[in-house]
Amino acid sequence: MRLAANGTLLGYPTPLVRKLFQRGRSSWELWLVKEVLEVSGEEALRFLEAARSEGYVTQDERSGLHNTAKGNAVAMATFAKPISRKTADKVLADFMQRVRTVNEDDHYLYKVIRVVVFGSYLSDKDKLGDIDLAVKMAPKIADRDALMDLSVQRFRESGRRAYSILDDISWAEREVQLFLKSRSRSLSLHFWDSDDKLVYAGPHKVLYETASSQG
Repeated sequence: MRLAANGTLLGYPTPLVRKLFQRGRSSWELWLVKEVLEVSGEEALRFLEAARSEGYVTQDERSGLHNTAKGNAVAMATFAKPISRKTADKVLADFMQRVRTVNEDDHYLYKVIRVVVFGSYLSDKDKLGDIDLAVKMAPKIADRDALMDLSVQRFRESGRRAYSILDDISWAEREVQLFLKSRSRSLSLHFWDSDDKLVYAGPHKVLYETASSQG
């Protein structure tokens, strides 16, 4: 997804909204909306309701209010200028190398099981927008409690600041997402989750898929 740096989304400047979706990826709380958008509690509630009605966030009993795939697309959106086909091919090749690294390196607690490209990359244009990729991941550890314990441990070792009570628990997955993105302004990554399976529509091409991801 490409956003205009001087545009608006849900009634607020896009840079602020993207920052909010980045920080609220695993869990949304009222104080976070108030802090990032610098609004009152009433305005923050209106924003959250608009984000939910437009399909950017969803709520469940286990993890509360959190990003949908559409919300994650905003979090991963770029303000970068269009790129050439040659540059896009290089960016994509580098990304697929990082996929191999994630799957082969025992440090990472999640693996990539499917990669799908869609959007402008499949056109015949020489100048492209960002490269839209749908990425599906799965834990390498079957024991959920052990996975959560290791995730918390890795988060503490990273020295990062927790913005919600779920940040450390979800770090194992988030760490892989950050590595795959690697600050590339030309990549727009869309991740499957348990509540929002559809992360792309229309023409697409499967670039990578394991047997366990089929079906």
